[in-house]
Amino acid sequence: MQTLKLDNKWFPKIADGTKASTILMGRQDVPLDKLKFVSEDYLWQATVAVDMVTYTFLGNIPAEVAMGDGFKNRLEFISAMKLEHPDCVDSSEVTLVCFSPFIPLIGAN
Repeated sequence: MQTLKLDNKWFPKIADGTKASTILMGRQDVPLDKLKFVSEDYLWQATVAVDMVTYTFLGNIPAEVAMGDGFKNRLEFISAMKLEHPDCVDSSEVTLVCFSPFIPLIGAN
C-alpha cells in the first residue's frame, strides 16, 4: 500500500467526505488500490480506496475538482499550490487522485 504525507488540516475533511481527491505536482504513479495518508507529525492517518488517477495540467483543474480537494474555490486552490510549489505554472503537470473512504480515520484525539 502506498503512503503519502498530508497536512493535518485535511484529515477532518477526509473524515467528513468534503475531501475526496488530492492533487500532486508532477506525474506520480498512484495505483488503483488502497492509499494511506499520514500526517507530517504521524499523529493522523486515513486509508482510502483510489477510484481514479488522471494526469493533466494545473491550469486545467476546474473549480469543482479544487473543491473536491477541500478548497473553497479554484483561486484558493491555485494560491495554495503556488505557495507550496513556487515554480508551478498553468502548464505544470499534475496528478489528480480521486478516492473514497476505505477505513475510518485514526487520530490523536
